Amino acid sequence: IFALEYENERRYYDAIDVYTRLFENTNKYEYLVKSLAIASQLKEYAFVKEKASLYMLENIKEEEIILKLYTFSLFKLKEKDNAILNAKKLVSSYPTASNYELLGSIYIEEKQYQDAYKVFDKAFKLEGTNSALLNLTNIQFFGLSQKDEAIKKIEENIQKSEYDFNLSFQL
Repeated sequence: IFALEYENERRYYDAIDVYTRLFENTNKYEYLVKSLAIASQLKEYAFVKEKASLYMLENIKEEEIILKLYTFSLFKLKEKDNAILNAKKLVSSYPTASNYELLGSIYIEEKQYQDAYKVFDKAFKLEGTNSALLNLTNIQFFGLSQKDEAIKKIEENIQKSEYDFNLSFQL
């Protein structure tokens, strides 16, 4: 109750402390997830890295979200090699569009455009999200000098789907 009240009062650091203590006392991972999620929003990436690496276990219900927060923190802390390694583990175990997009974002930051393109293509094929398409065509247009292909891909998608302002703006 204290942690929830601290969140309501926007006393996020106090909430993090309470959730962390709750996790350490009960071993209920939902408290760790709450603590890590709030810390990520506050850009406390070193805290997320430390706690996630200390307590992360395989085959628990919360594994995906903890691994995702951990990987994102490594990315923000500029630990790119370790971030890529964990992002690959994430997409291997949990192949969702958002997980592929995280890996693709790391590749973009590293200017590994061909790898980023492949990953965003998988994300787009999985769920067909416009965010994946926008990233995919940005990589084509700016990173791979495939301008005509990028334009064609957006035009085709606009014709197939409902109107989307972001796709039209991108075009």
